[in-house]
Amino acid sequence: AWSDHVTEYDHWALIGIPSESVDYDGESEIKTRLVLTPLVPAEEPALAGIKALNQFFAHPVTGSEKYVKDADGLSGSPVFNLKKVEGRWLYSVIGVQSGWYPNSKTLAICPFSTFALEVERIVAEALNEGGQGEPAGAA
Repeated sequence: AWSDHVTEYDHWALIGIPSESVDYDGESEIKTRLVLTPLVPAEEPALAGIKALNQFFAHPVTGSEKYVKDADGLSGSPVFNLKKVEGRWLYSVIGVQSGWYPNSKTLAICPFSTFALEVERIVAEALNEGGQGEPAGAA
């Protein structure tokens, strides 16, 4: 289930394993901590430049630094849109964390639709080349 970052929502959240939470014993045991970090929309950082054309931005909610101080290791982590509808929480993937501006504590997020639409196109091409016709729901 994917959506976009402009759809009405109650919360945004990022889930991933930050580098600061990884502990390796040097031989065979790796321990990590999976974190779910609430986010709030943010303005484009001054340094974003041309990258801002296909990104949106967010800050970790104040207090999140207690669990995650740095976004290192979170690149590629999914960002979700959460919305409560008729007493149930619904969620959609809206992006993938793709950059970190530590001075302003701003995350850059690539919209998931960019990725998903390209994957849909590639799958449709592969099905057509394989003689399987159009995928279900394709126009």
